[in-house]
Amino acid sequence: MIEAKPPPTDAILTDAKTADRYNAAIELWGERLWRAGARICRAVVADGMALPFTCPAPAAQPAQP
Repeated sequence: MIEAKPPPTDAILTDAKTADRYNAAIELWGERLWRAGARICRAVVADGMALPFTCPAPAAQPAQP
């Protein structure tokens, strides 16, 4: 199951608190997706598939831009 990206509302353009809550929701959504991708990566490797990259460790955090 894939979690949908939180939808923006018009209020994020005019209300700073609403924009802050939306930005936090987007950040958390991205981190959950990143962690799910890391779990899938590790599961694929555990099943014997060779990947051209290293999967993130369970306790690792997403890379910062």
